[in-house]
Amino acid sequence: MQNNVNLKDSQSPTEIVRMRNHFTYIFEQMWGIIAVILAMLLGNAESFELAAKLISQGNILEGLLALGGTFLVLLLICLWFVNRWYKTSITVKDGTVTIERRTLNHYVNAIAVQNISNINLEQNLFEILMGTYKLKLDTNSLSTASTTDVKIVLKKKDAYMVKNLIMKMMKEAEQEGEQEDYREPDGVSRDDSLLAENTKAFDVDMMEEQEEDFYDVTYSIKEILINCLVDTSITLVLFALAFFVSTIITAVATIGTAGSILASLGGFLIQVVVAGSMIAAIIKQWLNDFRFRAKRYKDKIYVSCGLIKRRKYAVPVDKINAVCFQATFLGRLSKRAYVKVINVGGEDEDVDGMKILLAGTQEELKQRLAILLPEFTFPEKANIQKQPKRALVRQIVLSAIYQMIFWGALFAGFALAAYKFDGGLPSIPVPLIVGVPLALFVLQLVGKLLAYKVTGFAVSEEYLVISRGMFAASTTAIPYKKIQYLQYMQGPIERRLGLQRANVFILASAFSQMQAMGEFSVEDYDRITEHFRKTY
Repeated sequence: MQNNVNLKDSQSPTEIVRMRNHFTYIFEQMWGIIAVILAMLLGNAESFELAAKLISQGNILEGLLALGGTFLVLLLICLWFVNRWYKTSITVKDGTVTIERRTLNHYVNAIAVQNISNINLEQNLFEILMGTYKLKLDTNSLSTASTTDVKIVLKKKDAYMVKNLIMKMMKEAEQEGEQEDYREPDGVSRDDSLLAENTKAFDVDMMEEQEEDFYDVTYSIKEILINCLVDTSITLVLFALAFFVSTIITAVATIGTAGSILASLGGFLIQVVVAGSMIAAIIKQWLNDFRFRAKRYKDKIYVSCGLIKRRKYAVPVDKINAVCFQATFLGRLSKRAYVKVINVGGEDEDVDGMKILLAGTQEELKQRLAILLPEFTFPEKANIQKQPKRALVRQIVLSAIYQMIFWGALFAGFALAAYKFDGGLPSIPVPLIVGVPLALFVLQLVGKLLAYKVTGFAVSEEYLVISRGMFAASTTAIPYKKIQYLQYMQGPIERRLGLQRANVFILASAFSQMQAMGEFSVEDYDRITEHFRKTY
């Protein structure tokens, strides 16, 4: 198979036929499996030592067999990934992007360019070192809204070439319907006019690499550091530290009692990976926001960010299905929030939306949104309607009943077991019996009160605004025309109290496509339904 690129000239490809992923894609897919296999080898110290001894004596086959076929499994995995890489290609031709995998199960995914909603570029640390880019495509499809439809790894030059060709085809498809109404300026042919417009649009991705002042919205180092602080989840930090300390204590105790340090090394590495991944998630979030810049150019918002993992993505304004203002617990204390837009697709850090602004005060967000999204009306907190107090009372009473049933059943089972074993089970101190359930109920009560304070909604002529949260908080503005459907729910107790719950469904990832609302009166939800009907 060859990579065929047909050109009108050296800069403008007209089609790309069967272009493969860069070969480094194989290593990106395999490293996790290799790490697990190595951890298993280190954990099985006796087999590892025996295999090393046999191989050093020249008995290579016996040594590999002593490992239980682990290296054979690793070899088969390598061959499977190499075969998959070799037989997978992308073709951009005649207004269609086609991904073909000619393996045992033949797979072909053809996408019309007019159905593509996002074309994004990103780089992790490995890709930066290798000089490659990951190109991601998302489409306007509800069936694939929870994932990225196409993900390929290419050299930088090839990635830009594929992206620009797809954008050119998208623009041409968009303008086909306007051909009859188009009138050519004096002395300029239609083809020349289209070429000039397309070229100007395609230069956006390259201009930012040459001009630092290209972007409309930039952040100083101080603003980025403040953003890193206020966007950090306190809960995640506490869990990460507690788990990391527990891992160290367990590892020290295990190594001190084990017959061989190597025998406990595999288990220790697994615990370190789990604890380290929690801390790495925090650091990754900080690094992703460094050098954050954004620009509004025509009908798209262009964003570039990242220190180790560099990302560039363009958000079509007409594909934005919701605008979300999110604040962590520290963000609420400092009255700062960051802004994400929810659209089709999204994985990893984009699963709950694509960030377009870092954390800022309400006034800062207003000013910057006026640049990036002048069509958007900033939601005022004063207009948010809170839940009725009877909704809070119902939730607290139900929580108390559920806890009494749970703890009553638990202690009854423990007492029955103690009676059956003739007092063989240890007795539980009365302060512990009372204190633990009471402490958990108080914690749950605080959570209910905080959620009640945050939860609410607002109705305007264009948007439905949903506010929710507990320690953290989010405010999501959804245009009525972007709502797929509304789902109302009402239990027997809610019916007696005149309350109702609702879910608002939009075209987005599985994480974001359902926007839950709190308990409000039936009349309140009737107002939302009426605005939704007017839109259609």
